[in-house]
Amino acid sequence: MRKGGVDDESLNGLLGALAGGSGERLVAKTQRVSLAVKDILYHPGEPITSVYFPLTCVISMMTEMKN
Repeated sequence: MRKGGVDDESLNGLLGALAGGSGERLVAKTQRVSLAVKDILYHPGEPITSVYFPLTCVISMMTEMKN
């Protein structure tokens, strides 16, 4: 996928590090989504239904402690 003439693989370090055409093949099977601040991408105990490759943001993982 391209946005403004820039490859998604070059915007995401993980996609860019994939060997050969692996990144291009993976990106071809993805879709872009827009996320808002405080969007929750996963709830503990639920099945993982999506994988995110951030292009222009940072995604944080937080854990609630019992105490």
